[in-house]
Amino acid sequence: MAPAPLTRKETLMRRIPRIALVGASIAAAATVALSGCAPSAAPAPDPSASAGAVDDVTIRVGAQPVFALSQWWAAQELGYFDENEVNVELAELYPNGAPQVEAGLRGDWDIAFTGELPAINAGRAWELQTIGFFGNEPHAHGVYVKSDSGITAKNADDKLAGQPVLFTQGSTDQLFFEGCLDQFGLSISDIDAVNLAPVDLVAAMQSGNGVAASAYPPFAFQLEADGYENICDTSKLDVAAYPTMVVRKEFLEEHPDAVARFTEAVFRANALFASDPEQALELAQGFYEETGVTQTEEDLKRTIDLYEWVDLPGGIDIFESGDAADSVNAYQEMLVRNGTATDVTEPIWLNDSAMANALLFADGR
Repeated sequence: MAPAPLTRKETLMRRIPRIALVGASIAAAATVALSGCAPSAAPAPDPSASAGAVDDVTIRVGAQPVFALSQWWAAQELGYFDENEVNVELAELYPNGAPQVEAGLRGDWDIAFTGELPAINAGRAWELQTIGFFGNEPHAHGVYVKSDSGITAKNADDKLAGQPVLFTQGSTDQLFFEGCLDQFGLSISDIDAVNLAPVDLVAAMQSGNGVAASAYPPFAFQLEADGYENICDTSKLDVAAYPTMVVRKEFLEEHPDAVARFTEAVFRANALFASDPEQALELAQGFYEETGVTQTEEDLKRTIDLYEWVDLPGGIDIFESGDAADSVNAYQEMLVRNGTATDVTEPIWLNDSAMANALLFADGR
């Protein structure tokens, strides 16, 4: 009898090499100071550790099937984890950030790639550490309606009032969604707001179970292919959002060297998204093929162009400039407005120690 076909997770895990992590230590470094926030510093790798000592830790990655969060996959495909002698495996693919961070609380993964808002919620709740922002995404969101619906930004206040409008609560997209509603002259209480995971949101719209939906790539492109159009230019909302890398606090404290090596590799992959669009396209095609997402080549090119990708120094600058804290606090203010938080707290979970150590590792390699 023929063996059962592999699941997508099993296929991905077989493609990720199990490489022993050789503990060549990084020199200790002071954490780069953040503007407007106080980071929880993880210990720098011990410079007195003996060269060649093997740390057999395996970094388990919590992922989503979204190209903007695929830096870990690209780093594996490009051989960067191999070069940095870091051992990595996929823990799970999650449909969106809410179940992903819940799994992190259970200890199901060590490092994850998620949206900014889920990272903030988990940072507030249990000090999940935000250790990297991969660039801004102001052009990547929108509110979609059927092209022949007659709904426009100018009449949305009338056409959407009391109607089922789909969005993903607790996701980074929510802040853009609320900004669009405000631009239309509406609040979330003026509509029949329906909370769905992104994949379910697309299916519901295609089945006629919503008059509008807030979406981002690749899901926005799926709607466009089915005759929907965007009526909200989110680049005019003065909202910043970042594809985000997070780590469990205890894992960062126990394995700063492994996290630094991992961080250097994924930021190197992220920089390639900007510097080599042709190779970035090949990576995007491979990632979506293995995660089961259907995208045209044209839409993949659009996805790559939508984001303001940064290299490792650029990622550090987002923290040092205060942009990270400003963005986090804007999301916290939204949580207060929604009644899901009582106040805006100091974002002590913003932690740039992994990037600082990664920069030292890169300089010494």
